[in-house]
Amino acid sequence: MSIRSRTLHIALYIAAAVTLVSTVVVYAHASRRGAPVPEALSVPEGHKLKLALQGVGSQRYECAADSGSYAWKFVAPDADLLDHKGHVVGHHGAGPIWQSEDGSSVTAKKRAEATVAVSSIPWLLLEAASHEGDGTFADIAFIQRVDTEGGLAPDAACAEANSGEQVAVPYRALYRFFAARKSCD
Repeated sequence: MSIRSRTLHIALYIAAAVTLVSTVVVYAHASRRGAPVPEALSVPEGHKLKLALQGVGSQRYECAADSGSYAWKFVAPDADLLDHKGHVVGHHGAGPIWQSEDGSSVTAKKRAEATVAVSSIPWLLLEAASHEGDGTFADIAFIQRVDTEGGLAPDAACAEANSGEQVAVPYRALYRFFAARKSCD
Protein backbone atom coordinates (compact mmCIF):
# COMPACT_ATOMS: atom_id res chain seq x y z
CA MET A 1 0.00 0.00 0.00
CA SER A 2 1.36 3.41 -0.92
CA ILE A 3 1.96 6.18 1.61
CA ARG A 4 -0.80 8.23 0.01
CA SER A 5 -3.27 5.33 0.26
CA ARG A 6 -2.24 4.61 3.86
CA THR A 7 -2.69 8.32 4.75
CA LEU A 8 -6.15 8.29 3.16
CA HIS A 9 -7.16 5.20 5.17
CA ILE A 10 -5.93 6.78 8.41
CA ALA A 11 -7.82 9.99 7.62
CA LEU A 12 -11.02 7.98 6.97
CA TYR A 13 -10.63 6.07 10.26
CA ILE A 14 -10.12 9.33 12.16
CA ALA A 15 -13.15 10.91 10.47
CA ALA A 16 -15.28 7.87 11.31
CA ALA A 17 -14.11 7.94 14.95
CA VAL A 18 -14.82 11.66 15.28
CA THR A 19 -18.28 11.19 13.75
CA LEU A 20 -19.06 8.33 16.12
CA VAL A 21 -17.92 10.26 19.21
CA SER A 22 -19.84 13.37 18.10
CA THR A 23 -22.99 11.32 17.56
CA VAL A 24 -22.72 9.74 21.01
CA VAL A 25 -22.17 13.13 22.69
CA VAL A 26 -25.08 14.76 20.83
CA TYR A 27 -27.37 11.79 21.56
CA ALA A 28 -26.46 11.81 25.27
CA HIS A 29 -27.20 15.53 25.48
CA ALA A 30 -30.45 15.24 23.51
CA SER A 31 -31.69 12.41 25.71
CA ARG A 32 -31.85 14.82 28.67
CA ARG A 33 -32.82 18.09 26.97
CA GLY A 34 -36.22 17.96 25.37
CA ALA A 35 -37.03 14.55 26.84
CA PRO A 36 -40.74 13.77 27.07
CA VAL A 37 -42.44 15.15 30.16
CA PRO A 38 -43.28 12.29 32.57
CA GLU A 39 -47.00 11.53 32.96
CA ALA A 40 -46.87 12.54 36.67
CA LEU A 41 -46.06 16.10 35.58
CA SER A 42 -48.92 16.46 33.09
CA VAL A 43 -50.95 19.62 33.34
CA PRO A 44 -54.66 18.93 33.97
CA GLU A 45 -57.14 19.11 31.08
CA GLY A 46 -58.52 22.54 30.30
CA HIS A 47 -55.17 24.34 30.42
CA LYS A 48 -53.02 25.62 27.59
CA LEU A 49 -49.34 26.56 27.34
CA LYS A 50 -49.15 30.34 27.49
CA LEU A 51 -45.44 31.00 27.81
CA ALA A 52 -42.07 29.23 28.09
CA LEU A 53 -39.05 30.93 29.67
CA GLN A 54 -35.52 29.73 30.33
CA GLY A 55 -34.41 30.08 33.95
CA VAL A 56 -30.68 30.67 34.37
CA GLY A 57 -29.13 31.19 37.77
CA SER A 58 -28.45 29.23 40.93
CA GLN A 59 -30.05 27.03 43.53
CA ARG A 60 -28.88 28.16 46.99
CA TYR A 61 -28.11 25.66 49.74
CA GLU A 62 -27.10 26.11 53.38
CA CYS A 63 -25.09 23.74 55.57
CA ALA A 64 -27.35 23.04 58.57
CA ALA A 65 -27.76 20.62 61.46
CA ASP A 66 -30.20 17.80 60.74
CA SER A 67 -31.03 15.20 63.42
CA GLY A 68 -27.56 15.21 64.96
CA SER A 69 -25.64 15.41 61.68
CA TYR A 70 -25.10 18.10 59.06
CA ALA A 71 -26.47 18.29 55.53
CA TRP A 72 -26.96 20.78 52.72
CA LYS A 73 -30.53 22.13 52.87
CA PHE A 74 -32.20 23.88 49.95
CA VAL A 75 -32.75 27.61 50.62
CA ALA A 76 -34.10 29.19 47.43
CA PRO A 77 -33.70 29.61 43.68
CA ASP A 78 -32.23 32.80 42.25
CA ALA A 79 -32.58 32.95 38.47
CA ASP A 80 -33.19 35.30 35.60
CA LEU A 81 -36.07 34.39 33.30
CA LEU A 82 -35.12 34.69 29.64
CA ASP A 83 -37.35 34.81 26.58
CA HIS A 84 -36.59 32.91 23.35
CA LYS A 85 -34.26 35.73 22.25
CA GLY A 86 -32.23 35.58 25.47
CA HIS A 87 -33.61 38.83 26.91
CA VAL A 88 -34.24 38.99 30.66
CA VAL A 89 -38.00 39.34 31.15
CA GLY A 90 -38.34 38.41 34.79
CA HIS A 91 -36.92 36.77 37.89
CA HIS A 92 -37.48 33.53 39.83
CA GLY A 93 -36.81 33.53 43.56
CA ALA A 94 -37.79 32.34 47.03
CA GLY A 95 -41.42 31.50 47.56
CA PRO A 96 -41.15 30.12 44.96
CA ILE A 97 -42.15 33.18 42.97
CA TRP A 98 -41.90 34.12 39.31
CA GLN A 99 -41.94 37.87 38.70
CA SER A 100 -42.34 39.52 35.33
CA GLU A 101 -40.84 42.88 34.40
CA ASP A 102 -44.45 44.04 33.81
CA GLY A 103 -45.06 43.85 37.59
CA SER A 104 -47.12 40.67 37.67
CA SER A 105 -46.09 37.63 39.70
CA VAL A 106 -47.21 34.14 40.60
CA THR A 107 -46.29 31.97 43.59
CA ALA A 108 -46.79 28.23 43.42
CA LYS A 109 -46.68 25.01 45.42
CA LYS A 110 -45.14 21.75 44.27
CA ARG A 111 -47.71 19.23 43.10
CA ALA A 112 -45.41 16.50 41.67
CA GLU A 113 -41.77 15.83 40.80
CA ALA A 114 -39.77 13.42 38.68
CA THR A 115 -36.04 12.75 38.50
CA VAL A 116 -35.15 12.61 34.81
CA ALA A 117 -31.35 12.94 35.12
CA VAL A 118 -29.51 12.04 38.33
CA SER A 119 -27.04 14.88 37.66
CA SER A 120 -29.76 17.58 37.76
CA ILE A 121 -32.52 18.86 40.00
CA PRO A 122 -35.89 17.13 39.49
CA TRP A 123 -38.50 18.24 37.01
CA LEU A 124 -41.60 19.67 38.73
CA LEU A 125 -45.28 20.37 38.30
CA LEU A 126 -46.33 23.35 40.39
CA GLU A 127 -49.80 24.75 40.99
CA ALA A 128 -50.36 28.49 41.36
CA ALA A 129 -51.06 29.59 44.94
CA SER A 130 -51.33 33.38 44.53
CA HIS A 131 -51.00 36.16 41.97
CA GLU A 132 -50.16 39.87 41.97
CA GLY A 133 -50.60 42.38 39.17
CA ASP A 134 -52.47 42.27 35.88
CA GLY A 135 -49.67 41.29 33.52
CA THR A 136 -48.04 38.16 32.13
CA PHE A 137 -48.41 35.94 35.21
CA ALA A 138 -51.90 37.09 36.32
CA ASP A 139 -53.71 34.05 34.90
CA ILE A 140 -51.10 31.31 35.33
CA ALA A 141 -52.56 28.16 36.89
CA PHE A 142 -49.70 25.64 36.50
CA ILE A 143 -45.95 25.73 35.96
CA GLN A 144 -43.71 22.91 34.73
CA ARG A 145 -39.98 22.99 35.44
CA VAL A 146 -38.40 20.74 32.81
CA ASP A 147 -35.10 20.26 30.93
CA THR A 148 -33.09 20.92 34.09
CA GLU A 149 -29.30 21.04 34.17
CA GLY A 150 -27.29 21.19 37.41
CA GLY A 151 -28.58 22.71 40.64
CA LEU A 152 -28.07 19.70 42.94
CA ALA A 153 -26.83 20.15 46.51
CA PRO A 154 -23.05 20.57 46.61
CA ASP A 155 -20.67 17.65 47.05
CA ALA A 156 -18.57 19.78 49.42
CA ALA A 157 -18.35 18.75 53.06
CA CYS A 158 -21.06 20.01 55.38
CA ALA A 159 -20.09 19.87 59.06
CA GLU A 160 -20.27 21.87 62.27
CA ALA A 161 -17.22 23.89 61.11
CA ASN A 162 -19.12 25.35 58.13
CA SER A 163 -22.65 25.32 59.59
CA GLY A 164 -24.56 28.30 58.23
CA GLU A 165 -22.43 28.55 55.08
CA GLN A 166 -24.43 29.10 51.91
CA VAL A 167 -23.44 27.90 48.44
CA ALA A 168 -24.97 28.89 45.10
CA VAL A 169 -25.04 26.00 42.62
CA PRO A 170 -25.53 26.97 38.93
CA TYR A 171 -28.59 25.58 37.14
CA ARG A 172 -30.77 26.01 34.07
CA ALA A 173 -34.35 24.97 33.55
CA LEU A 174 -37.18 25.54 31.13
CA TYR A 175 -40.26 26.95 32.88
CA ARG A 176 -43.52 26.33 31.04
CA PHE A 177 -46.47 28.46 32.19
CA PHE A 178 -50.05 27.25 31.67
CA ALA A 179 -53.31 29.20 31.95
CA ALA A 180 -56.91 28.06 31.79
CA ARG A 181 -57.79 27.51 28.13
CA LYS A 182 -60.43 30.30 28.15
CA SER A 183 -57.89 32.92 29.29
CA CYS A 184 -55.50 31.99 26.44
CA ASP A 185 -58.06 32.11 23.64
